Amino acid sequence: MTENEKIVRSKGFVWLATRNDCYGDWNQSGAVAVLSCGDYWFAELPEDSWGSTDPEFIKNVKAEFSSDAALGDRRQELVIIGIGLNQKEVEDLLDTSLLTDEEMTLGPQKWKELTDPFEVWDIDNGDDDDDDETNDDDEEEEESEDDIDQTHMLGHSLSSRDGRPVKKPRI
Repeated sequence: MTENEKIVRSKGFVWLATRNDCYGDWNQSGAVAVLSCGDYWFAELPEDSWGSTDPEFIKNVKAEFSSDAALGDRRQELVIIGIGLNQKEVEDLLDTSLLTDEEMTLGPQKWKELTDPFEVWDIDNGDDDDDDETNDDDEEEEESEDDIDQTHMLGHSLSSRDGRPVKKPRI
């Protein structure tokens, strides 16, 4: 990135090849970036433990599932807000993090052998209390109209890339 390009905020969830059971919560604001444990993918859970028996809810969850049953609802969904960014360059950079065709054929057991630079996620710690987290959406600094004119919102869903997990995270 050049000095005229700046990522202001990015957030979403990611599928790491080395962690096939759970998604990662991606949060970045300014110079601070955090990738933490989200929760289990719905595909990893029996339908009766999805948190709702409402038919509309279940229909919406299933709509997120891939046509490849092995992938289930695993995917990448990131929104990047920045100044002076080239969307194609950002997408190309993110795409370099995805598994290759050859690596995809190896499957989840072999993916666990890839290098994983992140801390261990403790999803089963029994702490369902999210009160410690702040809602960053409500606390973002106000921007002047000049800043907003130069700010581009890039929504990049890597799920359009054949549902590939990340192997080389670039945060």
